Amino acid sequence: MTKGYLANANLSQERYRPDPFLGDGHVMFRTRDLGRWTEDGELEHYGRTDDQVKVKGFRVELDSVSAVLESMQTCRLAVTLKVDNEHLASFVVPATVDEHAAINHVSASLPYYAVPVSVMAFDQLPLTPRGKIDKRKLLEIYHQSQENAETASPDIHTGNKGQAS
Repeated sequence: MTKGYLANANLSQERYRPDPFLGDGHVMFRTRDLGRWTEDGELEHYGRTDDQVKVKGFRVELDSVSAVLESMQTCRLAVTLKVDNEHLASFVVPATVDEHAAINHVSASLPYYAVPVSVMAFDQLPLTPRGKIDKRKLLEIYHQSQENAETASPDIHTGNKGQAS
């Protein structure tokens, strides 16, 4: 597609690497996607090497959202995850962090598509057996909270909670 950035040799050198498949001076763009070639020649995509995701068609660095949350005096630790193609959710420590204040803080610093739809506060975040933050568990907690919210909200037609009309 391109051989580099126009009039920016430093950025081209940083983002483009020698192409191991074509050789002969060809370069390829470093996308930060992680994958492998299968035996039958298919490219299997594993994800990204960074925490950049696409939300509402825009690229968002999840660590940037978390950093904004951690800049609040009341927030000691934050993790932000993509919960679907349209939304982010953040998980913060300690449990005393105010969800609305946190969302307002992010919306004052970042564009609308990078603002989490939910901020959930905990005394501590769940950890994997290896001591890392358990992002799968956080996603489970988020999705369970959404299911619980749907069950608890009254049906607009009948006024009954969690019952079909």
